[in-house]
Amino acid sequence: MKLLKRKLYRSHSGLIFGVCKGLAEYLNVSALVLRTIWAILVFATGFFPFVAVYLILAYILPERDLYGPDSTVETEYSVY
Repeated sequence: MKLLKRKLYRSHSGLIFGVCKGLAEYLNVSALVLRTIWAILVFATGFFPFVAVYLILAYILPERDLYGPDSTVETEYSVY
């Protein structure tokens, strides 16, 4: 059985810093669901804890490499 190596990245197509979108891709859930849960938690517990965690993750997580070996973008150019 081959183990899948998944890494947590920030997504380029995210709304603010791409943290929720990258986390949604990692967890294989909808980004809308994750953003909704995050927004409910922010307003229910106060802004500081979850906004601070979001900003820390935005600083720590690397951006996804669009053309790296684990990317979903395929190039159509051939070098001869």
